Amino acid sequence: MADTENAGLAKGWAAPELNDAGWTDAKAMFDFGTVLGVKGGGVFWLRKTVDST
Repeated sequence: MADTENAGLAKGWAAPELNDAGWTDAKAMFDFGTVLGVKGGGVFWLRKTVDST
């Protein structure tokens, strides 16, 4: 999701407990705007899930 105003910080998007189930999955090593369908720049919030088992 493109966050051109960086509103995600105020919405708690960086919080570990955030439910990000509705966020788009994406592979690493890509052009964020192209994959997410956003033209131009902006702030992109990404989360990494690590399975430690």
